[in-house]
Amino acid sequence: MTETSLTPSDADGSVEFSRVVKMSALGREPESFSAKATPVETEALAGRLGLIELSNFSIEAEIRKWRRGIRVTGRIIADVSQECIVTLDPVPDHIDETFDRGFLPERDIVGDAKPGQEVEIEDDPELGDLPDILGETLDLGEIATEALILALNPYPRADGEEPLDLAAAPPGEAPIEDAEVKPFASLAQLRAKMENGSDKD
Repeated sequence: MTETSLTPSDADGSVEFSRVVKMSALGREPESFSAKATPVETEALAGRLGLIELSNFSIEAEIRKWRRGIRVTGRIIADVSQECIVTLDPVPDHIDETFDRGFLPERDIVGDAKPGQEVEIEDDPELGDLPDILGETLDLGEIATEALILALNPYPRADGEEPLDLAAAPPGEAPIEDAEVKPFASLAQLRAKMENGSDKD
């Protein structure tokens, strides 16, 4: 299996941490890639994500052919520091998470829908998530950033701070637990962070 270490020379400059892979350069066999954000990139990315500090941010990924597109699996590692939602004190955390993304040609996702036509896209049964539209390039740095956002604690608390014990539910229904809320909070956080990043362009 081919292994490639991506460097800042592979960035396109559109985002803080960018490591671009050209689809035309991929072969039939799976290929593995690795990349680590520079201190300048992590500082800029920390500002974008509202983190006190971000360091040791890296990605390892394998890209392989999948249907008429590609499948990207891998792992991100990072050390972060966030503000406690109660005291605003720094809350350090070590993140070590895996990811699995599928990319397919647009027609494979939306079918024969015409431009402007509403299309309902369902989770892919094999992928377990929505596939993304395949382009001419793939930015592993941005994929790593998206995985990082989803891995961040949406409600960081300093040691000794008790979680807020709030619950609400219709009569006869069980309250929603924190574990059930977190995935939705993380997705909302991802959307907000991505929108904030777009506003800076």
